Amino acid sequence: MSKLSKSTKEELLTYLLGFITENKRNKFEKIINFRTRYLTVVLEDIYQPHNASAVLRTCDCFGIQDVHIIENKNKITDIYTC
Repeated sequence: MSKLSKSTKEELLTYLLGFITENKRNKFEKIINFRTRYLTVVLEDIYQPHNASAVLRTCDCFGIQDVHIIENKNKITDIYTC
């Protein structure tokens, strides 16, 4: 996506915004203003996919941009193919 021109990115954003409600767009804009890189969440050896999904949704809600998944025993791809 970084190779796209600024005008192409703006056109794409305008197009995609047509698929969400005004309420959802307002929530996105509010969260965008409070995104942070001061906090990083680390998940290690997740074995229940609903837990991983819940953590990722929570990070999204709070504007946390950095999540690392450490796979020692369990592979994240394995839990989603069960």
